Amino acid sequence: MKIKEATAEKLMPSLIAGISVLVVFYFFKFKSTGFELLFAALGSSAFLISAFPNSESAKLRNVLLGYFYGGIFGLAGEQLLAYGLPLYLSAFVSVFLTSLFMLISRSPHPPAAGAALSFVIYRRASTELLTLYLAIIVLIVVGKFLTYAYRKEMRVGEFRREFVK
Repeated sequence: MKIKEATAEKLMPSLIAGISVLVVFYFFKFKSTGFELLFAALGSSAFLISAFPNSESAKLRNVLLGYFYGGIFGLAGEQLLAYGLPLYLSAFVSVFLTSLFMLISRSPHPPAAGAALSFVIYRRASTELLTLYLAIIVLIVVGKFLTYAYRKEMRVGEFRREFVK
């Protein structure tokens, strides 16, 4: 493999991941309020989607289900804190349940467990879950579109595979 090709193989997925996160942060006009820390997991998702697009963790179905579980169980962990459960137990419950449901549903997306933990640590409100889902959709649209456009082996007609277990 030529050096130029090897460099492009590393540069393009990295650029796609960066652009995906740039678009999300620009679109949602984040200010330094602590809310943007909830979105730290999206950087990992952007990397998986662009650098390992054919992996199980990068499938659209798995990203969406993973964040669904992460959001729900992260909020549950946050509620446990409100009822007096210590942070370490609330964190355990949110990551445990997120991981368990991802494995049961065969929808692994590790960054979603980080999102669940963010809800507990930063005590985010349930209204912020909708913003997280919208950001995930923007990230996926941008990341998947650019990845499909760049990778020769990925054809738009095969996009339906993204929804299969």
